[in-house]
Amino acid sequence: MSKACQHKKLTLQQLRSLCETARSGSFAAAATALDSSHATVHQHVHALERSFGVKLVDPHERGCTMTESGWLLVELANAVLETTDRLQQTFATTLADLGCNFTIAITPRIFLEDLAPVVAEFCKQSPQTRLTFLEMDAGEIATAVETRRADFGFTPVPLAQDQIRTLDSEASYLLEIRIVGPKDHPLSRRRVIRPNDLIKYPIVNAPGKGFSGLNLESLLDQVTTGPRIVPQATAVFASSQRELVRLGFGLALLAVASSTAPHPEFFERSLNGSFAKVPVRLIRRRGAHWPPAAEDFVRLVRARFSSAP
Repeated sequence: MSKACQHKKLTLQQLRSLCETARSGSFAAAATALDSSHATVHQHVHALERSFGVKLVDPHERGCTMTESGWLLVELANAVLETTDRLQQTFATTLADLGCNFTIAITPRIFLEDLAPVVAEFCKQSPQTRLTFLEMDAGEIATAVETRRADFGFTPVPLAQDQIRTLDSEASYLLEIRIVGPKDHPLSRRRVIRPNDLIKYPIVNAPGKGFSGLNLESLLDQVTTGPRIVPQATAVFASSQRELVRLGFGLALLAVASSTAPHPEFFERSLNGSFAKVPVRLIRRRGAHWPPAAEDFVRLVRARFSSAP
């Protein structure tokens, strides 16, 4: 084998053994300093002699000394080792300066009403991390994660059967169903609101959409009797539904975190007695890289809600 090929077999361990032998004056002392064995250090140094084709050490009774060639290689090797030792620190510092980027699929309501304070707190704690929020209907979030448009997402909608193979879903916190209406609405004066009270008024939720992934029509069919009033205008997203309520088009049924205070512009009443609470699920791809910053964000989300599982 040519010397050029042999040089490719050089290792950092060999260079460290050589430099420590030069510093301490013996193979035994170098082995102790490197937490290695005398035989290993001896093998490393003689492997370098074979690779370079020159004598690097002169043994004597109390240890060994470097030859002229040995001291030259020690000088060059020290520069290499210093650079290598700085590599980990330089990499960590550079990585911190670059920060971490991830995209979160989310509904506008969850962002505005649930997680906005979490985002503000997280960005203070992790100023190098950049977040992108992909706002969409609750039923589209798992697909956005599955197709890699988002790194993870939050949605009340359970995974479809075919998504269970590629995605993980775990509960993060709970939502309760609230009736939302104008401040002066007749129901605001009722101490108890029952499902059948709702059929007397138009409900502006778009049928089959936007109700935390639940079928509003089916839910109301289960808890009410009699015909319902058809609204003149409906909307999918909670912010639009609130605007329709404000404009006088009817009532809205919204899924809201239990710890969220009622909006001062509206009358809001929990319907926990009629509708079960809805878990908001964290959706992520199985086996995907999960940076510590993302874990910190999820931890803050769970810590925000006292009803978190």
